Amino acid sequence: MQIALIVLTLLGMAYGTLLAKWHGELMGQLRTGHQSIWQELGSPHNAWGGWTWRTLRFLLSGRFEHLHDPRLSVAASRFRVGFLIWVGVPIALAVFFAGLNFFHAV
Repeated sequence: MQIALIVLTLLGMAYGTLLAKWHGELMGQLRTGHQSIWQELGSPHNAWGGWTWRTLRFLLSGRFEHLHDPRLSVAASRFRVGFLIWVGVPIALAVFFAGLNFFHAV
């Protein structure tokens, strides 16, 4: 069980790094194609550590759709799904294993 937890943690970290790369690419697209929006988001850099609440809210809320930029919309939609999986799967696993422990103890 402990090995599985370590493996899942490492996979989550690798997936998070991939998401950070996608986020950086999206911020680069915003900077070059939609500079006013990029500035409105606080001029985020496109490096790994460029995540902010403002940029995540922009991407997760779907505000990017209002820009009518098909390339950005596809990439941002993929990021949104990927981010929700990154957050949702660990929560689902925690609930699942908590349920297993609960019913095993009963």
